Amino acid sequence: MSITIKDSQLPNVPVVSGPFEKIKATDFESSDDVTIEDGKVTLNSTSSYIAFTLDFGSETAKSITIYVKEPNNSGQLFVRSGSLSSTVATVYNLGNGSWKETKNSLWPTVTGSTKIYIQTNKPGLQIDWIQFGK
Repeated sequence: MSITIKDSQLPNVPVVSGPFEKIKATDFESSDDVTIEDGKVTLNSTSSYIAFTLDFGSETAKSITIYVKEPNNSGQLFVRSGSLSSTVATVYNLGNGSWKETKNSLWPTVTGSTKIYIQTNKPGLQIDWIQFGK
């Protein structure tokens, strides 16, 4: 069974705490044009995204690790902070058809409470979890 969600806004969703722990992709706060199947999120188009409100407090997030599967390894994953136009990281080498843990640094780094958006430039990318590093 799969569920396709277009332009989701979940009301009264609490801020996710513990952004330095693994966060399931399915725990998103809002999304656009995604499918959920077997506990994984598929971004169906280049405008698809999942978003989380995260509170890093006074600690600094300097990197992101993502467990991801991308059909042909030619895609990129964009991590955005505060808006869909503010990129803080681009993650490459996304799996070539198999699940892969991949990582990149954030620039600028992220602190405090912010909305984090995850997007791709290639439809069909699947995400299991994300985790920020100090």
